[in-house]
Formats: sequence, C-alpha cells, structure tokens
Amino acid sequence: MSTQTQTHPGSEEHAGRTPQIDVLRAFALLGVAVVNASFLGSIWTGPVPDSTAAAVADQVVRVLVLLVFETKFYLLFSFLFGYAFALQADRFAAAGAPFAGAYLRRLAGLGLLGAAHAVLLFPGDILTVYAVAGLVLLAARRLEPVTEVATAAAVLFGAVISFIVLAALTAVAQGGVWQPVVDPAIVDAVEDPSAGGAWAVIVGHWNDWPEVLTGMWALQGPGVLAMLLLGHAAGRTGFLQRPDRLVSFLPWTRRIGYLVGIPGAVALTGAALYTPGQPAELAALALNTLTAPLLAAAFAATLLGAGARPRVGAWLQKVAAPAGRMTLTHYLGQSLIGCLLYTAYGLNLGAHLPAGLVVALAVAVFTGQLALSGWWLRHHAHGPAEWLLRAITRWEIPPWPRPAVAPTGD
Repeated sequence: MSTQTQTHPGSEEHAGRTPQIDVLRAFALLGVAVVNASFLGSIWTGPVPDSTAAAVADQVVRVLVLLVFETKFYLLFSFLFGYAFALQADRFAAAGAPFAGAYLRRLAGLGLLGAAHAVLLFPGDILTVYAVAGLVLLAARRLEPVTEVATAAAVLFGAVISFIVLAALTAVAQGGVWQPVVDPAIVDAVEDPSAGGAWAVIVGHWNDWPEVLTGMWALQGPGVLAMLLLGHAAGRTGFLQRPDRLVSFLPWTRRIGYLVGIPGAVALTGAALYTPGQPAELAALALNTLTAPLLAAAFAATLLGAGARPRVGAWLQKVAAPAGRMTLTHYLGQSLIGCLLYTAYGLNLGAHLPAGLVVALAVAVFTGQLALSGWWLRHHAHGPAEWLLRAITRWEIPPWPRPAVAPTGD
C-alpha cells in the first residue's frame, strides 16, 4: 500500500490505496467497454451478414457478449461504488469533517457528468443511476451490515417477483401467440441519425434518453441498489483489505458463483437471442437477477485469487491498477471513441462492422487505456474527470496535483 499523500478527507489517497480494488475496477471497466461498444456498434440490430460463415461468427460473438459480459460488470462496479462509499465515510470521520454535504455534492457532480454523457455521447449512461442510488446509500449508511445484506436480498427478490408477474401478464396478453418484440432501449441507444451530423446525434440522444433511462432503472436499478448495499457492508468490515479473510472465502465464492451463475447466464442468453420480448425472456431476467451477482462475484474471486500469486499480483498492480484509478475518465473516453467510430460524430460505422471486430476494437481501446493510465499517473495524481469530480465535491478549484509517490492502486 502507498503512504498517505494528501490530507483532505475526500481524497482517495488520504488513507492510502488498496491495489486489488483498483485491479477490480479496471477489470469491471473492460466488461463495460465491451458491452457499451456492442450497443454503439449495433451488433444486436445490424444487418445479417451476406455469407453464412460471417452470420455464424456474428452470432457466436453475440452469445459470448451476453453470456460473459452482459448484466455482470455493472454489478461489480456497483459493489465497488458502495465499498468506496464506506472508505470515504471512514476518512471523513477520522478527520472530524462533515461527510453528508460533501458526498451530496459528489453525487450531484456525478449526476451532471452522467447527464452530459447521456446526451452528448451514450444514452445508456450508468452514472445518473449511481447518482440517484447513492442517495439511498447515504440514507442507509448507519444500518448494521447484516441489515444491509438483508435489504439487498429483499431488493433482489422483489425484482424477481416483479419479473415473474410481468412474464405471466405478458403470456396472458399474448394469448400464447409468439410475437417478437425488439427492446426499444437497445434500438434507441444504437440507431443514431446518420445524415444529420453530430447535432442530429445529440438531438436523438436527448429524445431517447428518458425512455432509455426508464428501461435502465427497471432492468438494472434493483441490481445497482443491492450491490451498493452489499459493497457498503463489505467496506465497513474492510473485507477486501484483509488477505487472511479472502484466502478462505475466494474458493467458495468461485465454486458457488460459477455453479449458480452460469445456468442463469445461459438462460438469459438463449431467451434474449431467440425469444426477445416474450415471457421466456422475462422469466430468464428473473433468474438472472439472482444469479448474475453470484457470477460477477465468481469473476472477481477468480481475479483476486490470481492476484494473490506474487508474480501475477505484481503484474496486475503494474498494468491494471493505474486504470482503476481513472475509471471515470476512461468510461467517458470509451464512449467518446465509440461515438467517433460508430455514429455521425465521426466514421459512422455503426451496423457496418462485424460483431467480432466491434468487440476487438473495444478490447484494443481498453488496452490503450491501460498503457495511457500508467504514463499519465507517473506525471499526475488523478485523471481529468476525477479531478473535476473532486473539485465539485470540495466546492473549490483544487491545484492540479502531482504524484508524491509512485502510484500503486485504491
């Protein structure tokens, strides 16, 4: 762990950084990059390729994206958001500084950045969801950890019941007739106007955003709230900062997570591809609501287990941890690059590239961000977006910081 480098309680460096948390953030960033690029690149709604081989290849990529990436990585980000909330609250308490006002300003800043991101770049923005969900976390911060865990479970089970009821109502309304329906949130998020230039893209995003945001709250909101609460409960115990606890916990997390999580991911993948808008998809969403957090936990446990090996851990800290300190900057940067590639902002390649190339480009962008992060943090203490959010949190313009020590990760 690095030594303390700043004294402001809202600073992430105040109590040092935990490298494995930053590695997990970078890992989550990769998953979000693939999912968001898939929507911007229209791999779900693009034309069927001319050759059978190309069509099969595209379908294989779609299956892999749904199976491995979709609905998992935003849950990991949510958990880490809640975990960081607990650490920030502890730092303010240790400094004897008021926390609620600063955190409300932080949430407001996050919401403003998210709104700008949604309108200018990508309507499927998650930052605004975090900003609103963070209010719930602030209100619940004095709950006992066991109560938070119980509340998170209640939220997830409530969402499951809602999906099951909706599936039953849909089946009754359809009268057993199969009527494929494309998710409008997907279409609206990726089908930007191609003839009107950047302004037409912005207007389209503005018009689509309310519907997309409503869909995100319905589909992702319960998972976000539950994982925020679980992350906060874990953060209050310092769970990820206790290797002695992790050693015994990780194997069980992997076994249970994969055993339970993979069937849920398979069910959702099949339903989303072959029965969209049907009761089967809603039933699969109900199952996935319970299993996706376990699969996300299994992914994280696998990475943490690999990082426990000295050589692998040192490599991850060197290569991935710096990106975990700049996730906000990179999240926004990924959308900007995606818009330049796939919309009328730039090359307008949406619905023209094969699905495999879209995913490969997303991985290439993420790889470039890994390299950029290491270089940037050798010369600066924070990413640009992180500095802006810190300025809003403090309600002042702080001096541009220089790193006092070599960055190691939070």
